[in-house]
Amino acid sequence: MLRLVIQTPSGESRFESGESEILVGRREGVGLYLEDQSVALTHCLLRIDENRVVLVDLGSEAGTQIHGKAVRRARLAPGATFQVGKTKIKILSCGQESVAQRARTKSALAGSAPSAPAAAMAAQVAAPIPNPDAGPDFGREIREMLAKAPWYGISLVAHIIGLLILNSLAFQKTEFTVFLPIESSVGDSAPAPEEGEELPDINMEDLAPEDEMLAEMEKELESGSPEDAARPAEGEPSDETVTPITGLNRSTPTLTRLSQALPRKSKTTGAAETVNRRDLATEHEGAADIIRKQLGRGGIPRGISKNQIVVVEGEFDSMEKVLREYGIAFTGTTRDRLLVKNYPAAKLLCINCGHQPPQAKRAKLVAKIKSFVKRGGWVVTSDWALDPYITMAWPHIVEVARVRKHQVDTTVEVSAVRSSPLLVGVFTKRVRSRWWLEEASKFFKLKSRDAHVLVESREMDRRYGASPIAFEFEDRGRVVHLMGHFYQKDGNRQGLVGMHRLVINLIRERFQKSRRE
Repeated sequence: MLRLVIQTPSGESRFESGESEILVGRREGVGLYLEDQSVALTHCLLRIDENRVVLVDLGSEAGTQIHGKAVRRARLAPGATFQVGKTKIKILSCGQESVAQRARTKSALAGSAPSAPAAAMAAQVAAPIPNPDAGPDFGREIREMLAKAPWYGISLVAHIIGLLILNSLAFQKTEFTVFLPIESSVGDSAPAPEEGEELPDINMEDLAPEDEMLAEMEKELESGSPEDAARPAEGEPSDETVTPITGLNRSTPTLTRLSQALPRKSKTTGAAETVNRRDLATEHEGAADIIRKQLGRGGIPRGISKNQIVVVEGEFDSMEKVLREYGIAFTGTTRDRLLVKNYPAAKLLCINCGHQPPQAKRAKLVAKIKSFVKRGGWVVTSDWALDPYITMAWPHIVEVARVRKHQVDTTVEVSAVRSSPLLVGVFTKRVRSRWWLEEASKFFKLKSRDAHVLVESREMDRRYGASPIAFEFEDRGRVVHLMGHFYQKDGNRQGLVGMHRLVINLIRERFQKSRRE
């Protein structure tokens, strides 16, 4: 139980909540709503961790302050005070309380003077972390760095050897032709297994035809001379003559332009470079160009009316932006409009990651989503949309999983678990995809054999003791959930291409099946 004292210029109030995570802000539906114009719509997150409160600023403009110093993340004990905007918030108690602690808290709420032990507790304020990027647990970060020390040593030796080799080369008046690996920008099947790792059970007939084409192109590059490899085939445009795909309302970067920006894939990890967060829109445009190149004109879904796809906006994901990249029509809505309005023509309902709805609206929203699937509709959700929508509608299928420790914003390597039309072209054989997970991503556990894991991460299993990333099940209609974001902010370009392909596969499968029915 979290108990707070809220001090505003207009007065003082009390707040209590049994939730383990509470969003603080000025947006309707947050756990702690503040009528303070200097507070952001979603200002910060309070997470209960045993008998402490982990405070995470969500990038607010005004910032979150402790003792007048802005912090991004801090671990606070009962008695600590922090400030958001012009509002001061004091933590009276949190977590499981003893009988004596409850008595002292009750005394504090009643305005009486606390006992000496309570006063001592109130004086203990967790110091803010001086380096926000170091994370909330400095000791843990040191241990993880020490565990990776051998790899740092290997990397250092490799860099020194590389520099020595480069230093021995004569660069003056020398021209170099660099050939980028095809899989750095285009590809679409399963990731390469590590030594001793079992291959997933993938039906070869499900592999996209372009994967075979890429393999043949790679063989030609390996066997032919650099001049032959660089020369375009008859009837194909050269790098200088490739033109953007038409039919869009904006200028679209070409595949060639994106490929030129890609460095060589690491031969040790197989991972491409990290996506630049500051240029996210351009990265998605480039990923869309790759998908069009893979599928051709006939591979992108067409003829879908906007009433057939409904997208519920979220605070942390934007699947609608992926749809716009391909000119796929949809109807945008909000959680509150979904509550009161019917969409009789809808066949696919997409719910973006966002904070939990208010308790008063929760049950009705869950019932409406479950009814939609029972009528044959498809629902696709991302990250926080798992709970309560899916967990409350189908508690016998899936539940939120507790893990050994919680991750900070991170990326993990992912791979296919089973053969599925939804995963065709999502992974390549030679380039490993890294998908982005936010700090509070929802781990889950499947409870029924009717649900199937589609994508997993062994790296995540080693870190946190949970491997599933995406799953699906049927209840006349179909439910697909992804732990992560379709409009991901980080990872690598192959992961971004994989996310786009997964969205296209979902829509193709849904509306091709609808036409067959």
